[in-house]
Parts: sequence; structure tokens; C-alpha cells
Amino acid sequence: MPSIVSQGRVSTFPGGFPAGLSVLGMPLVFPQARGEVYYVSNNGASLAAGQSTGSDGNKGTFSKPFATLQKALDVCVASRGDIIIVGQGHAENIASATALAISKAGVTILGLGTGDNRPTFTLTTANTAKIVVSASNVSICNCVFVANFLNIATLFDLTTATGFNFDSCEVRDTSAILNFLNIFQLSATTAANDGLRITQNRFFLLAASGVCNMVSFRGTINRVVISDNYYSARTTNAGAVLIFATTKFATNFLLLNNIFNLVNAAGTATGFLITSDTATHVGYIDGNKDFCLANTTYASSLLVTAGSGLRFGQNWHSRTADKSPGTVLPAADS
Repeated sequence: MPSIVSQGRVSTFPGGFPAGLSVLGMPLVFPQARGEVYYVSNNGASLAAGQSTGSDGNKGTFSKPFATLQKALDVCVASRGDIIIVGQGHAENIASATALAISKAGVTILGLGTGDNRPTFTLTTANTAKIVVSASNVSICNCVFVANFLNIATLFDLTTATGFNFDSCEVRDTSAILNFLNIFQLSATTAANDGLRITQNRFFLLAASGVCNMVSFRGTINRVVISDNYYSARTTNAGAVLIFATTKFATNFLLLNNIFNLVNAAGTATGFLITSDTATHVGYIDGNKDFCLANTTYASSLLVTAGSGLRFGQNWHSRTADKSPGTVLPAADS
């Protein structure tokens, strides 16, 4: 019989958690595979009786947590349904392309805390620092990722990683010159990243010039959901938010209910949300709102490169500050 102890009170759930459990607004997933739960925290402030500071020599329990996320990942077993709970106030630096590698399938990484108290991972030291995901069905929730080096090439490098889920996280630059150029770089191999989900996140990019992107689609992909995100980029020539490599395309692609706050005057005639050179995409774009500078008129601004094959619902576009709510783009059918 599962139970939760809180402030001396015990809550019991004799029926288990068939529909999951939400604590302080954060979903906790209890997989049928009965995976292990490991704790990570290097925050030594306000320890309770019996608790120790984080150490990779610990057992990874609540009272004796690991100090690094990598140690927790190392002890996970692939596809068992293991959960890593990262404590509030936890902070790590990622200084290279190999400092943090997510290679165990089916692992959920869940951050605790709110605001600046969420677990924070800062990329430093080299523009090649990144997080490599080479396993399927990995979820990352409620964590903060910060660029603190010049022109970091990519935050997440997804190799063979189907079913990757990035939810309720925050990505931000330290300054206009300590910044990310690309958030998600996908594999060039067809179907290697099928099932990608990027939902309910906040992206705050500060570079004043140069190309910055949310996702670089380098291979053909199926089942993509990008929804309910806020994405802000201040660069004047960012290219598209989502870019597809030559001849590559997506099927069952959904871009829904996002807000894009852009400048990007250079890319409006070729597609400022998506650029592509193929007509074989299958998907739907609806409910998005954006601000993006146009060349001269609304007609010269394109959400997506013409002839992509994607379908559109109602998306609102504005090109002039202090004007609201903009206009429907593409134009509504007559």
C-alpha cells in the first residue's frame, strides 16, 4: 500500500496511483516496471536530522543523495523505469561534451523547486560543451539550463534517442555574448528521434545577432509535438526557429499554442518559424502567436517556407510593437 509522510501525517493510497500523482503541481510518474528512485542534491543548506550533503560515494537515497546527475544516471538500469529526483537548489557545471551523457533508456529526470530554486545546469568553459542523449524514452522535467560561454553550439545533442520528452523547463543565456546557438540538435539518421516532445518550456535567448534556433532537424522524423512554449530570441538574423536539413521532413508534426517573441528581420521572406526545401511534410500548425519584423508588408512574412505540405489553423502574427493583436498568418481563406 503506497503511502506519503508529510509533516507527521501519513496519506495512504490503497489503490496505488493508476492515474499518476501530482505534488505541488509537478507530475510524479510511477512506472509499472517498478523502477528505482534515486536522489541528487549538492545543496547543503538547511539539512534535516539524519541527512547528509550530496556525495557520489553515497547510495543515492533521500537522506544520502548523490552529488551529480551523472552518478545517478550511471547506476540506473535501462528501461526499468528509474526516476532521478534532483533536489531544489542543486547546481552543476557542464564543461565539456562528455561531462553529462544520458545513455540509459526510460529514465525520468525530475527537478524539484520553483523559480531560481530549481535544479540548474550551467554550460561553461567551451562552446563545445553539451548534453548528449543517446537513449530512448528519456524525460527531463522542471530543470533550468544556462549558457555561460560564448556561442555554445548546442545544448542537447540527440543521437539515437526516440521518445525524448522535455517539459516545464527553462533555457536561458547569461548575456548577449554568453549564449546558446541551438537548443536541440537532432540526428541525421531517419527515425532516430521519432516521438520528440517539447512542451511547456521557456526559452530566453539574448544574442543580438547571428543564427539561433530551437531545433535543428537533421533527419526525417515522425511524431513531433512542440506545444505551449514561450520562445524569445533577440537576434536580428536568427534564421528560422525550427530548421530542416536539405530533403528532410516530418510526418505527424504538431506545432500548437506557442508564443514566439522574435526580431529576426532577415528571415521573414523564407519562413521565420520553419524553413524547409521539401513539400512532403505532414502536420498541423495552429494556435501560435508571434511577433516578428517583416520586410515591408504582412504578405512578405512567411511562417513556413512556401510549399512545405504543412496545414494551418489560426495563427496570429504581429510586426509592429504596441500593436495588437496582429493578423492571421497565413491569411484566412476567403
